[in-house]
Amino acid sequence: VGFERGTVNSTALTAANAHEQTALLARDGGQLSGTGVTVNLVPKTAKGAIITANNLTGVSAQAGGQVSLRDSAITLGGGFNGLNNQGLVAAGAGSRIDFLGGSVSTQSKGSIAVLAQDGGKITLGQGSTLTTSGANSPTTGWRISGRKIYSTGSHGLKADGVDSQISASQISVTTSGAQANAARAENGARIDLDAATLDTGSAVYGHGLLATGNNSQISLNNGSVTTAGKGAVGAWAQDSARIQLGQGTQISTSGASINNASAPQDETTL
Repeated sequence: VGFERGTVNSTALTAANAHEQTALLARDGGQLSGTGVTVNLVPKTAKGAIITANNLTGVSAQAGGQVSLRDSAITLGGGFNGLNNQGLVAAGAGSRIDFLGGSVSTQSKGSIAVLAQDGGKITLGQGSTLTTSGANSPTTGWRISGRKIYSTGSHGLKADGVDSQISASQISVTTSGAQANAARAENGARIDLDAATLDTGSAVYGHGLLATGNNSQISLNNGSVTTAGKGAVGAWAQDSARIQLGQGTQISTSGASINNASAPQDETTL
């Protein structure tokens, strides 16, 4: 299906109708492509008040579905009390999203701009900007090294599960919620970044790069990571995961309980 210069808006006027909306979906081998596409899943009442909405998805590829978008804008609302709203989601082996240029913005507790899971793959590039806002979702969580790290923080990039992968070049990622990671790989997933700029602002425990679990990997070449929140780590690999920082990568952290990591002239594995 071609969807050139198309627009998808949420017309839901109540929370009941707004929950679990998906704007664009490709599944079971289906293909969807477009340039200059606009998605606005920002439910409002008839009087213009923001509706609290959960589980909104901007673009989804499932069960082998394929999506290709260029110079497109994906915006998800749902309010700061909404839960688990996601911009781009590729789930399952053979599922793929290519998103070149444009922007993704999400809002809610546990919102995620870009999520690859269960073998899904996502490619980002050409100046794409990714922004999340919102606290962690209170639905699930666990402790890492004595600190409470929620699996549903409002992360910028998240890859979860063996063969799940996010590949990105020339992008920027900005997160602002507590415990939100700019890029997070877990359970054997992989994230490869080149010339990427990642910033978690002043968020508490707003880690820049976090890889957790056996065979989980993150690589960053010619990029930068900035954190300024209390307890925020620039690059953190744990539980047999790996982070590789290539030449030209800069990591800057500030605030209380600071940890720093920086790349030498060739490469460092953390």
